Amino acid sequence: MKDIASEAKKIMAGVDIGSEYRIGRSFINLERFESIASHDLDYVEKERDDMGIDEIGWMELFLKDFEKKVKRLLTGRKPLRAVVQRNGVEKYKEKNILYTVEVINRNQMSRLIFSKMMNLFRIL
Repeated sequence: MKDIASEAKKIMAGVDIGSEYRIGRSFINLERFESIASHDLDYVEKERDDMGIDEIGWMELFLKDFEKKVKRLLTGRKPLRAVVQRNGVEKYKEKNILYTVEVINRNQMSRLIFSKMMNLFRIL
């Protein structure tokens, strides 16, 4: 993972990382992940006009501070684009517009999302 504010790079997960947290075959170093992810969310909230998170998945949902910040960003004024792992959809769907990307519509998604974002920027 790369910290967008400082450009620092850290390995967050892997099969040979010592951790009690695991998703599939990979173990996750939550402290490293949170040190960058939390810092990045604060940075983009203050310094950017829009935000993107790729992705809110199993690893991210282990972190309560990260989850609180994401919820705050979802209810804020700045546009936020996020990829939400299928199991997290129920938790976030009432906050914003939600698109389900499938094989039959994935080629049209970028154009649709870009159009919606341009409309949001006109309103702001």
